[in-house]
Amino acid sequence: MSPAAKETPEGKREVKLLQMMLVEPHIDPKALEASAVPTLILASDHDAIRDEHTLEIYHHLPNGELTIFPAATHMIPYDDPELFNATVDRFFKTPFVKKDRLKDLLKSLDALEKAE
Repeated sequence: MSPAAKETPEGKREVKLLQMMLVEPHIDPKALEASAVPTLILASDHDAIRDEHTLEIYHHLPNGELTIFPAATHMIPYDDPELFNATVDRFFKTPFVKKDRLKDLLKSLDALEKAE
């Protein structure tokens, strides 16, 4: 972006948005552990947000649900609004059930064995 473009309203907004992406939010990940509400964490496999940061947020939210969009960037809401909106819609329409990695895996394996 040229120096002159940075002085336009659109340019100022873009600079501010990019700055926010680099330095925000200032939340201690441990503070997320106090949140009891189901939370959908969205990212893409080619996101501007580092994978480690996304996973840190997810691992500190006790009722978090993680979605990683394949072959996508941070602009997934713009690039594929149907997929993005369907994912968010499913989260809001489906009652949240906290998963237990081992218990739910064994439950599924048991159901698979019984189906054979």
